[in-house]
Amino acid sequence: VAMLQSAREVIEQVKNGVTAYVEGDYDAALLEGSAGHLAAVRGALLMLERTAAATLVAETAAMVEQAARGERASSPESFAESLADLLICIEYYLTALEHSEDPDPLMLKLGQESLIAMRGSLSAGP
Repeated sequence: VAMLQSAREVIEQVKNGVTAYVEGDYDAALLEGSAGHLAAVRGALLMLERTAAATLVAETAAMVEQAARGERASSPESFAESLADLLICIEYYLTALEHSEDPDPLMLKLGQESLIAMRGSLSAGP
């Protein structure tokens, strides 16, 4: 349970980073560190043998890393919104695990859809 609480706290830190990114006029430097935070969440999910969720988090970290390295999004607003949606899905998933419940598979499906939107907004950049 402590590991899950810690993972949720890390998600909260990443969400704060997204808020700073939006409020900082989409300065990609404000996302630095978020990919590393997500790697910690991925590790927790792997330890719990939640490979589908861990893969989603790893792919999210890769997208965030691309953005932090300066890969310009065609729509930074859309990128930030999709990332925030995805983080909420992960947060709900972790909360269910923390309460010894089976997470709703819809959370991973919605997270995948947000990831696809994030990927599209990065690859469509100038």
